[in-house]
This record gives sequence, C-alpha cells and structure tokens, in this order.
Amino acid sequence: LIGVNMKKIKKTAVIISTIMILMGILAFLLLFPFIYIYVGVLEEGNTGMRNTKWEKLSVKYSIFNFQKKHTLSYAVPSLYLSGEYETMLDYIHKLEKLGINEKNYDALASNAYLQLGDFGNALKYAQLSEQTVQLLKVYIKMNDLDNSKKMLAELFKGNHVRAFSYLYKAEVEIMEKNYSSAYKDINYVLKSHPKSVDAWKVKAEIAKSLGYKKEYSECIEQLANLEKNKNGKSN
Repeated sequence: LIGVNMKKIKKTAVIISTIMILMGILAFLLLFPFIYIYVGVLEEGNTGMRNTKWEKLSVKYSIFNFQKKHTLSYAVPSLYLSGEYETMLDYIHKLEKLGINEKNYDALASNAYLQLGDFGNALKYAQLSEQTVQLLKVYIKMNDLDNSKKMLAELFKGNHVRAFSYLYKAEVEIMEKNYSSAYKDINYVLKSHPKSVDAWKVKAEIAKSLGYKKEYSECIEQLANLEKNKNGKSN
C-alpha cells in the first residue's frame, strides 16, 4: 500500500513539475520579445540614442499575434526616423495583415514611398491617410500642379494657417515659376523654422532660379551645417 502511494506521489510530482516547466517556458516565450524593448529603452536612457536593432529583434522573436501587434507598432516610428524605410514598410504591411490600419501609419508609409521614389504607392497611402498635407506633398513631388493647387487651397482654409504651410505654397509657386512670391513665402517659413532642412533646400532652389548667388551659397552652407549637426548628434 505504501509502495502504491509512493508511486502516485511520484507520478503527481512529475506531472506538477512538467506543468511548471511548461508554464515557465510559456511565460518566457510571452515575455522574451519585450525584454529586447526593455534593453533598448535602457540603452537609450544611457546614450540618448534609440537603437533600432533591439526593436527589430523584438519583432523577430514575437510568436503570438498580440506580441507582433505591439512590437511592430513600437518599431515603426523609430524605423521611419532612422531612415530604414523598406523595413518600416514591411512592418506596416505586416500590421495590415494583423488587422491594424491607422491613418498615422498610412502617412508614414506615404512619406517612405516618396523617399523611395515610388509615387504610385505614395499617393495610395496619402489617400488612405486622408491628410491634406500628405496629399499635397505627394502631388508636389509628382509635379501635378492642378491637384497641388486644390490641396493647397484646402490647406489654407480657415483662420489658423500654420507658418510651415507656406513651405508648400512656395513649392507650388516654384511649379508656376512665380519665384518672387515663393521667395517671400520661404523667408516667412524660415523665420519660425530656421533649422528646417526642407525649407533651406527650397530657398536654395529659389535663390538659384533668381540668380541670387550669395544667398544660394548661404543656403548651401546652412544645409551643410544642419547635416553636420545631425550627424554629430547621431554619433
């Protein structure tokens, strides 16, 4: 009788041990991707820079859909800021397959496709984003004057027009070869956004078209300084 009881106790102990081991493995699998995110947060706190390596590892080791939704969503903005557009787009497409469709992601995808020179997909995602500014940016890059003017009119509706909106106005003026008007617009933008690389690039184009050699050289110098400062911060 004692021997039978001992066998039952051993069998029960084995079952309990097995269950505990399986639960431990499951808990590890559930938490493992988020450990990489935590490591990345710690590193960013120490260095002041976000390393997308950790976020990509968190995505790689995500097994369950709830993990994938979280890690993919967490990684998308960082990948965009670091210029890893192809990886970011891959993650956005994976999120779409998981049923996550957000307007902000559509805008980021549109911008990424613009950077990659894929205007067709840039327009598609700009339309999905339902953002006037994003559509305007795409139409300008496509050199579509009529649609650019329509979106610009939408952007300037109302009483509270942001100063940066005049950057897009200047770009449309350039398309119409109204360089003098574009010159006034871009100078207005730079008063409130003196570190805007896009604004300095537009001013350089205007200055070159107007034959303002000195101002063109100043624009190139400003762009070089902004790029130098950007690289200094990333090192």
